[in-house]
Amino acid sequence: MSILKIEGLHAAYGSTKVLNGIDLDIAEGQIITIVGSNGAGKTTLLSCISGLIPYTGSITFRGESISSNVGSDERVKRGIIQVPEGRQVFAEFSVLNNLKMGAYTLPRNEKIAPMLEEIYKLFPRLNERKNQKAGSLSGGEQQMLALGRALLSKPQLLMLDEPSMGLAPVVVIDIFKTIRKLNERGISILLVEQNAKLALKVADYAYVMENGRISLSGVASEIAEDEKVRAAYLGG
Repeated sequence: MSILKIEGLHAAYGSTKVLNGIDLDIAEGQIITIVGSNGAGKTTLLSCISGLIPYTGSITFRGESISSNVGSDERVKRGIIQVPEGRQVFAEFSVLNNLKMGAYTLPRNEKIAPMLEEIYKLFPRLNERKNQKAGSLSGGEQQMLALGRALLSKPQLLMLDEPSMGLAPVVVIDIFKTIRKLNERGISILLVEQNAKLALKVADYAYVMENGRISLSGVASEIAEDEKVRAAYLGG
């Protein structure tokens, strides 16, 4: 069963076309990755799904159309959550207050203390540093914070934009282990990632984007063996 289906999606910045008829289907409970070079349109696609930029075409979430008149705040309430490239934490806020920002769309009577405890179990370092300013954290800790903040929004579809960017290799491995854990908890994940080798290893299904179009799609392990993909994104 699909959690998200995209048909004929087009988007542009002014007169510059970025997405040219994207078709994409995300199955419930899967990790889907989008592989492509810089400028292929991957981040623009996530922004369209989040309702941050205008588009034409069809986006259906859990069988219901979320056309361009469904705002980004409503999409968050429905469970479409994006962790942006560069993490974008509130540097002057404490770690705890950054986490609480993730719960702003939840009903007022929703108790977040148990949710915070779950996040601290997943990321013990955030508990240790909960009173520190977020800007004082390392890059890896800020990525944990961005993920924790997203989890407080109760995602059904979690979209991750370049989660490994700028992180040390050992931290990247930890982040990908966490992505797998979140998926095992039942969260569907759409992953845009520069490290194609790791992305294809963790994903169930993959799409390759080139010049605003899907050029190839299939089971991630099979895409990883494609000669053109290996030459272009996996170092041969």
